[in-house]
Amino acid sequence: EVSDGGSFGKEYTTVTHLPLNTRQQVKRKGSFNPGSMSLTYALANADNGQDLLRTALDSDDSYAFKVTLQNGDAYYFTGQVMSETISVGTNDQITTGGCMVELDRSAVLVAATAS
Repeated sequence: EVSDGGSFGKEYTTVTHLPLNTRQQVKRKGSFNPGSMSLTYALANADNGQDLLRTALDSDDSYAFKVTLQNGDAYYFTGQVMSETISVGTNDQITTGGCMVELDRSAVLVAATAS
């Protein structure tokens, strides 16, 4: 029932140094954050996957995720479900749910095999 898979990716902190003799700021990569992913889906309280997301929300454990692209490539990562929201909407909208997953390991790409 996922309608928007959001985006995720690694982002580095910018570390700066300002030598007096050049007055030019030197920039380097520091630590990195593996990212987060915001999902939107049609709310289906009897859905096994959505049940698992709610279980993960109430747990301090990391869970494994797999994101499969249309071309068959797959990204694997672990993360923690940090929030769940319900959007009631209007008469002409499907009730949707959403959750935020904070990746705690960098995503690993497994390319689809050519057939």
